[in-house]
Amino acid sequence: MRPFGGAMNQVISPNPSPLKVGINRLRTYLSKPHHLILLILGIVLSISTIAPIVSIFLDTFRVHVGSVDSINTGKMSGYTFYNWKDLFTGVLRNVNFYVPLKNTLLLAFFTCLGSILYGGVFAYLMTRTNMKYKKYLGAIFLFRTSCRSGRWPSCGKTCSTAPR
Repeated sequence: MRPFGGAMNQVISPNPSPLKVGINRLRTYLSKPHHLILLILGIVLSISTIAPIVSIFLDTFRVHVGSVDSINTGKMSGYTFYNWKDLFTGVLRNVNFYVPLKNTLLLAFFTCLGSILYGGVFAYLMTRTNMKYKKYLGAIFLFRTSCRSGRWPSCGKTCSTAPR
């Protein structure tokens, strides 16, 4: 009697290596066109965002001919920390660093506060009141206020909310 119903010379391989499993999963994932497009766009957008930031950061260490850093350091090329030292300890440190930092933090704080208040009031109105045009406003803000059909439109799963 043959084991597992196969041929006599059949070799049963042990568990596949994690590398082969990973490669097979990657092939399966990339076999769908929308996944491949998403991956390519993600790589392009990442490179086009990160490359300029890295370039600007590295440029802060370079000495530029005819600029303040070359005049004050006496160098015509190379690298220096002069720009960073001047940013934090120079005469114009308040104008160049601390005032913009304060403005940025204030803008971020008040933007978050306004968003939380606006979103909280709107969410309360959508869930706790019976206001006019509730369905229209929910569609604008992409809220699903009720599940009248018994199924979610996006995935077809049964929802726990009873139809009204």
